[in-house]
This record gives sequence, C-alpha cells and structure tokens, in this order.
Amino acid sequence: MTGSNQELSLKLDQMDLEMLFIIVFVTIDDLYWEVVPQCVVNRPGSTPKLSDSEVIAISFVGEMFFDSETAWLSFVSRNYKHLFPQLNERSRFHRRNKDLWVVKNLIRRRLLEKLDVAFEQFHLVDSMPVPVCKYVRGKRSRLFYGEVDKNQLFGVCESKDEKVFGFKLHLLITINGIIANFVLAPAAPHDVSLVEEVLEAFNNLIVGADKGYISQIIKETLKQHQKITLVTPKRSNQKQQNTKGEKYFLARHRKMIETINSLLSEQFHITRTRARKLWGLFSKIVSKITSLTLCCYINKLMGRPLLEVKSLAY
Repeated sequence: MTGSNQELSLKLDQMDLEMLFIIVFVTIDDLYWEVVPQCVVNRPGSTPKLSDSEVIAISFVGEMFFDSETAWLSFVSRNYKHLFPQLNERSRFHRRNKDLWVVKNLIRRRLLEKLDVAFEQFHLVDSMPVPVCKYVRGKRSRLFYGEVDKNQLFGVCESKDEKVFGFKLHLLITINGIIANFVLAPAAPHDVSLVEEVLEAFNNLIVGADKGYISQIIKETLKQHQKITLVTPKRSNQKQQNTKGEKYFLARHRKMIETINSLLSEQFHITRTRARKLWGLFSKIVSKITSLTLCCYINKLMGRPLLEVKSLAY
C-alpha cells in the first residue's frame, strides 16, 4: 500500500464505505443480470461461491481508492469479510476479475444508456498518457513483448510536452463529464490519427478538441459520413478564424477534459496499472473507466453533481 493509500484508508468512515459497498453491489447485480445473456462467461467446473457481481463490486470500489489490488483485497478481508465471506485468495480473485472484463464493458454501456448519453450532442475529445515505465527505461523494457511493436510505444504527450513509453488513452467525453467512448492505443501515433476510431459509432455530434486534432481532411470526412462537426482552435496563419461561438465552446468546456484526466490519474490511478500483458492492461482500463461511470450514475440517482466521486465514501 502506498503512503497515499494508507492515509486514505485512515480517513474512510467504515459505515460510509460499507454503505457504498452495498449500493455498488445492488446496482451491479441488477445490471449484471441485464447484460450477462449478451455474453458467455467461460467458467469450467462448479459455480464459484463468490458471485460475479461480488467480484465486480469489490473491483469497482477498489478502483476508487487503491492502486494495488493486493493491498485492496487485504483491506477488504480485514474489514469487510462479513460482507464477502466467500472472498477468494488473491491470485484466484485476480484471474476472475480479469476474465470479467467483457461483462464490465457491457455494464459500462448499459450505464451510458441510463445516463442518457445518446441524447448528448456536445462532446469533447482528447488523449492522456498511460505510461508503462519511465521513458529512459523503455529500450530495456520487455513489457508487452511479442504483442506490440516496441517502437510504437515511444511517443509524446503534446499537451504536457513530455515523452511517453507506453500507451495513450483516447477519450470521447460529454460536456457533463461522462466518458462516452475510449480507445487504448500505443503512444507513437498522432492523436488525430485515432479520432475517427474514437468517433466511429457516433453521428450528429459537435466535438471540441485541441490543436492536436487539426486536420481539414479528417474534419471533412467526419462531416460527410457521420455529420460530426469537429471544432478545433485555428492556427494563427489561417485566413478563417474561429467564430465567437466556437471560441466560447472551446474555452468553456476545456476544463472538463482536465477534470476527467485528473480524476482518472489521481482517484482511479489509471497511470499505475502494473499490467505486463496487453489483455491485463485493457482489463484494468475497462475496470477503471466503468468504475468512474458507475460513480456518475450513483451520483445521478442521489441528485448530486456527477463528478463528486471522492465524497461518495468520505
């Protein structure tokens, strides 16, 4: 457990966290039975005593507070075994938790339906770095060996002006802060080369982006095929500058991108996944984003601001 996690665990009110566990489990269990017929959970042998809903609930609450699954399971075992008397030992829980990433992603999509994301016209697109080790150690690293071209893991985060060895998480976010879609890709490709993939399932949107997404060809393609208007700041040497409406839209909602990036980094520890394989990394990303989406949904049910995640349990 890191120092910040130790400090956090001391601040948690046990009854508040217990209530959060109950709310998350009840919500997840309902959603699980809505989506589970859509997928096949490959599980040979007898039915496990710890249900899938319990595994997912433990995982999602843990994503909010701990960056170490081992530390989190130890914390739950010491303090909340009465809620999860059939809690597995760590390695078995870890395997089951990763195996459930498809179910988690279906739950995320169901949550988006309940949050009425389909009715949101205005969105924002951006990327954030997901480093897997320090850039200077990249040449010696064997992480994701045989799964990804190593040269593709060396990239640059232009917004932070820093070099990255690892991946970038490309996000499509509503102006209210809901992550509507995401694409995890190696760090080397330029942001604009991924924007069509991030937006491929969407139509009739107005999407704000920074200067990294300036491309007249991409704008025309999105407008023609999906009726998506991509709004980016104009370069100073361009004849046609942004309208007052475009400037207002970009200036007003840019902070939302920063808020989501901060939540994912500081609250959900998305830059510290500890994954060594691509499947494990994607599983962790799905888990963290779905956990954040679940927090937004719970806040909506409680009539609270969607992004007040930290105050859910303490």
